[in-house]
Amino acid sequence: MYSQYFENEKHPSADETLLKATSDAGIPEGEAKPVVEDKNEGLMDVKMLVREQAGNGVDSVPYIVLEGKRRDLTLVGAKEVDEYLKALRTIVKESK
Repeated sequence: MYSQYFENEKHPSADETLLKATSDAGIPEGEAKPVVEDKNEGLMDVKMLVREQAGNGVDSVPYIVLEGKRRDLTLVGAKEVDEYLKALRTIVKESK
């Protein structure tokens, strides 16, 4: 999906984009197409999950939570690779 959107500038909710993404993920078109074409399939679940995450303070993507033994680290929005590495090293260090 990211490749379709960020690299190929395809609209993320277009049926063509979704079918390409599901195909790339190994989901047979025969299984994916009915779900993609049914605009109500899973809609209530998605709306509920969006509300739940908004209630948790999530308002941007990516929103990454690294769970540690002592504390969790949260990375919000686009980050450089070094920031992910630093957070992962911190989690590992605090887990020892």
